Amino acid sequence: MERRITVGSLQEHNISLWVGTTPTTEWPTLGEDINVDVAVIGAGITGLSVAAKLKQSGAQVAVIEAGRIASGATGYTTAKVTSQHNLMYADLLENAGEEQARQYSGANEAAIAEIARNIDHLGIDCDFHRADAHVYTSDPDQV
Repeated sequence: MERRITVGSLQEHNISLWVGTTPTTEWPTLGEDINVDVAVIGAGITGLSVAAKLKQSGAQVAVIEAGRIASGATGYTTAKVTSQHNLMYADLLENAGEEQARQYSGANEAAIAEIARNIDHLGIDCDFHRADAHVYTSDPDQV
């Protein structure tokens, strides 16, 4: 018998540290049409960072979130930001080429630098620090 597991069902049974230890927030449901320059869908770290940047540049922004802020992918992370995503670069090199792999790396490094700037600029006490990342295998066929 096949059993489907959805992210929602996993989240109901495995509450992350971040979601389980932060206070909930209440924001009103949008009750009327509004006009904005940009609607950002999703209030995780990426959506909120994009919205803040757009707002700083003078845009009128609405952030649309179906659930609790930062409770989806962001709320269920290991609380690290990285440009080292498993074997993504090997896949990119093989399937898209060196230039695309470099662009992907550059975009990720720029995102990390932006997060570091925001932490510094806003004085966020979050124990952010840089550390080396390593990829390893215990399978000799995967070296």
